[in-house]
Amino acid sequence: MEIFGTVLDLPHRADELVVDPVRPVLDAFMRALPHTLRDVVRPEGTVVRVVLHDGGTWHARSDGQLWRMATGGEPAASVTMRPGDFWRLATRGISVDEARRRADLDGDRELAEAVTTLLAVVA
Repeated sequence: MEIFGTVLDLPHRADELVVDPVRPVLDAFMRALPHTLRDVVRPEGTVVRVVLHDGGTWHARSDGQLWRMATGGEPAASVTMRPGDFWRLATRGISVDEARRRADLDGDRELAEAVTTLLAVVA
């Protein structure tokens, strides 16, 4: 994990993250999205979209009871973040409140805010 910390500390603007070397890790972190949304019940077919600036786009779809990773769909909620902010959220380098301040949340507010509680690494 030390190498990824080093990537985060590379000299660059504080709001940027060198995406290419860590894209697979961001994708792995995003796999926590269905679990993150487990307590947010929405009708079958409801979609949430997460966009990381130049880092990719992910979707999760509700089947009415569970959330699963999906491909596309018209989102009921959308969250857009910088990759570095998402990394820090997923590893709790920033708080949920700070992630919400830094992200653009659109649509269903409860659903979008639930996305910003994602935790992919437990220390």
